[in-house]
Amino acid sequence: QVHQADVKQAFNNTPVAPDTSIFVRCPPGYERGGMVMRLRKYAYGLRESPLGYYKFFSKWMVEEAGFKKSKIDDCLFWNGKIYGCIHVDDILYYGNSADTDAFFAQLESKFGMHDLGEAGT
Repeated sequence: QVHQADVKQAFNNTPVAPDTSIFVRCPPGYERGGMVMRLRKYAYGLRESPLGYYKFFSKWMVEEAGFKKSKIDDCLFWNGKIYGCIHVDDILYYGNSADTDAFFAQLESKFGMHDLGEAGT
């Protein structure tokens, strides 16, 4: 079975890497003499957000969930029982139902997923 899921608030829940600094202007009403804000988490609308989320998610998939990244496509992961393919904050995953249920539970606890059910054709 091929399942699909969506990460709830993917960018807003992804911490900015310690070696990355993102500064933005203060929103209207919060200006303080030309000061800017340093973001601790990514935000929607920033060019850096999709890549930052991808790095965060793929690191988790490899280091904590035990998947391997494909050498052909950086968005394809597998662990011998499940194949997963990510596109921004969406994931398609394939495997037997017991394995995919356990994998979705892992995803849900870490990222707050929205289960979209079986993928259509």
